[in-house]
Amino acid sequence: LGLAVPGGLAALHVPAVGTAPQRDGKARARLGPERARSRVAIPLRRRSEPAPVAARGKPRTANERAVATEPQLQRLLAAPRAMQRKAAENRNRPLLKIKLGGADAHLDDERLRAVRQGAPNAELIVDANEGWTADRLAALLPVAEEVGITMIEQPLPVGRDDALLDIDTPIPIGADESTHTPAGLRALQGKYQVVNVKLDKAGGLTAGLATVRAAQALGFAIMIGCMVATSLGMAPAMLLTGFARFVDLDGPLLLETDREPGLTYRNSVLEWPDTRLWGTP
Repeated sequence: LGLAVPGGLAALHVPAVGTAPQRDGKARARLGPERARSRVAIPLRRRSEPAPVAARGKPRTANERAVATEPQLQRLLAAPRAMQRKAAENRNRPLLKIKLGGADAHLDDERLRAVRQGAPNAELIVDANEGWTADRLAALLPVAEEVGITMIEQPLPVGRDDALLDIDTPIPIGADESTHTPAGLRALQGKYQVVNVKLDKAGGLTAGLATVRAAQALGFAIMIGCMVATSLGMAPAMLLTGFARFVDLDGPLLLETDREPGLTYRNSVLEWPDTRLWGTP
């Protein structure tokens, strides 16, 4: 279960079962390498029309941390009841992002209903991380619509997403692993409605901005995401959050140790970087 952020939003870091929430301070989440991850993302605000970055306040971001552990090659997510408890703890958050598509994906319909029961008023988004088949997606869509899911990220594996052309879904589908640079965006049309832009994949800030602009020109909504990286990897991406419907820049929170000075995540708001980290006064 994870929490994510639409419309330039912010998310509170939801900890693994048995750990204390990290609400303030530097990115210092301690997460051993043996932990597999599933994520929860929470938005605090939605902006339908992106404003220039300078006109926007501090960006708000989704954060992720493990809620279930299992060997890396067999990713198991939290059980439905555990997800329901986690959702209930965060039921006052505007949006929750649910991590699905693990080795026990047959439980994903139960997970969807459990999270909705735990957070009856929150907006819900799903990230399947290439973990479903086309048949599984089609079977889960009625449940997703029933519980009010508003976006499903990367439901099918890369190279198999042509099947999306034949699936009638009222829920927007987001491309993550299926997109990297502007060159591949046209191939996503008719399959996806949201594009996740990660500077790590795009090739840096300049390339990321080009990808955002190209995606917007083709009618895609924008998500600004990240890989696991230090605060130095997140700071440049903050400049693109003004274009985003979703923001997910929680990479440093998944590291045992971040660089100093790191970014500060305070009450779900990502503080602008110290100039000793990146940028100029």
